[in-house]
Amino acid sequence: MNFQILEEKDSVTHVAAHGRINGIDIAPPADPLRHLLGPAAYQRNVVLHLADAEYIDSMAIAWLVSCNKRFRESGGKLVLHSLHPSVMKILRLLKLDSILNIAPDAVAAHKVVRGEAS
Repeated sequence: MNFQILEEKDSVTHVAAHGRINGIDIAPPADPLRHLLGPAAYQRNVVLHLADAEYIDSMAIAWLVSCNKRFRESGGKLVLHSLHPSVMKILRLLKLDSILNIAPDAVAAHKVVRGEAS
């Protein structure tokens, strides 16, 4: 798994995740978003593109929930979009779609993170 900055537009950073997201890659002390975006990572508005992440394990799900909380507490916002159907199914099953900000595509995610849509 790796993360890549796609673009920065209107104070929103678009990041893509590629490959399987699992606990090995995100287990503490690893912090892939802070590594990619710097020490103020969680103060930013981030749109996370997950179309190429077809698998997510339980540690990675916990990591997403934790990241979402860190963004909220630090004044930033995290919006996930274009989730692979298998990942979306897991998040719905765990009812995390009501906790996490999830959008169908990049355009909708950009609007959510900017407060233009919910």
